Amino acid sequence: MAGVFSFAAQRCLFGVQRDAVSNLQRAIVAKLAALPIGFFQSRGAAMLNTLFSAHLFQLDFVTPPGQMVRAVFVPLLSGIVLIVLDWRLGLALFAGVPIFLLVLAANSESYGKAWNRLVASREEANARSVEFLLGLPVIRAYRLLDGKLSRFSDALAHERAASWAATRSLALSAAAAPAVLELGFVGVIIAGASLLVGRQIDLDLFVLFVVVGLVFYRPMFEVLDLMSYGRAVARSAREVRGILSKPTLQEGNGALLRGQTHDLRFDKVGFRYESGAGLSNISFSATKGTMTALVGPSGSGKSTVLALATRFWDALDGTVRLGGTDLRDLAPRAVHGSFSVVFQETFLICGSIAANIRLGVPDATAEDVEGAARSAMAHEFIEGLPDGYDTVVGDGGLSLSGGERQRIGIARAILNDAPILLLDEPTASVDPEAEQKIRTALRVAAMGKTVLVATHNMDIAAEADQIIVLADGAIIERGTDQELLRANATYATLRRLYQKSRSWTLRSLDDETSAAEGEA
Repeated sequence: MAGVFSFAAQRCLFGVQRDAVSNLQRAIVAKLAALPIGFFQSRGAAMLNTLFSAHLFQLDFVTPPGQMVRAVFVPLLSGIVLIVLDWRLGLALFAGVPIFLLVLAANSESYGKAWNRLVASREEANARSVEFLLGLPVIRAYRLLDGKLSRFSDALAHERAASWAATRSLALSAAAAPAVLELGFVGVIIAGASLLVGRQIDLDLFVLFVVVGLVFYRPMFEVLDLMSYGRAVARSAREVRGILSKPTLQEGNGALLRGQTHDLRFDKVGFRYESGAGLSNISFSATKGTMTALVGPSGSGKSTVLALATRFWDALDGTVRLGGTDLRDLAPRAVHGSFSVVFQETFLICGSIAANIRLGVPDATAEDVEGAARSAMAHEFIEGLPDGYDTVVGDGGLSLSGGERQRIGIARAILNDAPILLLDEPTASVDPEAEQKIRTALRVAAMGKTVLVATHNMDIAAEADQIIVLADGAIIERGTDQELLRANATYATLRRLYQKSRSWTLRSLDDETSAAEGEA
């Protein structure tokens, strides 16, 4: 019968543990979804991996309470009963407990420092392993294998050294504390024998205290486990609490778009990163049916403007308005439903091509998916894949070329059919043939929409109705392509440099082709 009750109790307790961890996971996912994108950029993938794979599962809501009951309450209650039977032997039984606690307290600080070093070294080793695996193609291509392996090995060596330090520190407590605790049992033997010889207690009582003394201290040894395990749980709890306490983007008050318009307006917008870079006094409008191009050197603030437009961050100064309403006042669904975004690096989930295209419209039909792919100039290469639209791509879609991934991203945006289209370097890192197909697809995707594009491709910028030139986070020029060329300032310089680089590339290709034909 006891076994049945024990099984039922364990099943109930571990059900509580499972549900608690599951609820925490959902809470953290919801929290992460509401955090500014800058939070993720300041932390690596290793940190998030450790959070979900280690810290959450380290939080045990079942074992520590049971250990605490056994380590504290069982000896305490049984000790009270023994003191009632004979206070002299009862006090002798507890004689080693204060010294035991002093030994633990004396060693706690040194062990805590060793434990913190161990956890930090483990997180560093985890980060180096993720870096090594994600960067393996580059590491091999640039013959950096020895150097990166050395960094990985050094991180593992530091973890090993920290682990030994923590083990030595805990071993000191593990050896000294029980020995001190057992002094109480020696005291019981000495005191009991003395009282027995003096006929102050019966033999039965003496035997009772001896037998109880053999098992009295065993539950207290679990304090050593709690000392080690408690450090891990406390750190994991701090990490989880730290995530849950992070300030999220301000929730909108549910305001609706005025007249369902989808014009974008930046009004004296300012923003700063922790590094100090950002935007200053940015003001412009992008209206329906027009394309606004953001150009400028790398780091000038183009991508930051797009991030503020989608509320990946909130402006620190000024206001970003959608349809005349402050983005911060709009309901999240109204904001997210207004944008389609094509990033510089298209994100593909581990799934079929069709699933990736319908990512924003999960109930889209096969005909809708194919229509979007045709408009994005992607249908032809998709049909050439082994299973067509059912071809499964791995995480990140690394089995596809950059241009193919980008066209899938454009197909996704076309299918999503949001009124505002944001493009972040849509033709970066693709070959000329892919670029032409992407530009054709973008023209289809942009029809009738408010389009905002950040680009170094001056041919794309030249097609825009409005060009915003940025430098050091500020607008230094604005106008059409012809107006800015006549002004002969920064934009005109960027345009000439771009044309020069394009002609150099074309000449290089022609030279290579001629050389190959000559050898043939």
